[in-house]
Order: sequence, then C-alpha cells, then structure tokens
Amino acid sequence: MKIQMKIVMKIATTLVLLAALNACANSAADFGESQRNNREVQLVNPDPATRGETPAGMDGIKAGIAIEEYKKADNRSNNERLVRDVTN
Repeated sequence: MKIQMKIVMKIATTLVLLAALNACANSAADFGESQRNNREVQLVNPDPATRGETPAGMDGIKAGIAIEEYKKADNRSNNERLVRDVTN
C-alpha cells in the first residue's frame, strides 16, 4: 500500500510540475517576432557594394581627396568645407 501511495504521489507531483511548466510556456503565436524583426533591420545590405553604387558622402576616393586638400589648406579652413567636399 505504501509503494502504491508513493507512486501516486510521484505521478501527482509530476503532473503538477508539468502543468506549471505549461503555464509558463509561450502561448503567443508571434513570440520572438520582435527580436527577428530587429535583427533583420540591423543587417547590412551587401547589394550596394556589388552594384558599384555608393551612398552620398561615402565615396572613399572623394573623402581622401577632401581630407588631403583640407590638410594642405590654411588653418582658417573650417569643417563646412570638408563636409562640402566629401558630399559633392
């Protein structure tokens, strides 16, 4: 009789624990969708590099030339010229 009671208690305890775990389980159909969306938004798009297009102000050659001109210019040069040269 004691053995049967121990088995019944173990089964009852197991069922209670399973019910508690099921209550904690995800019940939302879109669980993780926000995280997946944020990850996809932050991924870099490699297509512009393969198409030869560069966004405005991101051309490395123009940036290098602008910085060299800025270094050669007198000390009165300001940041507006550097920005203008890089973006044009």
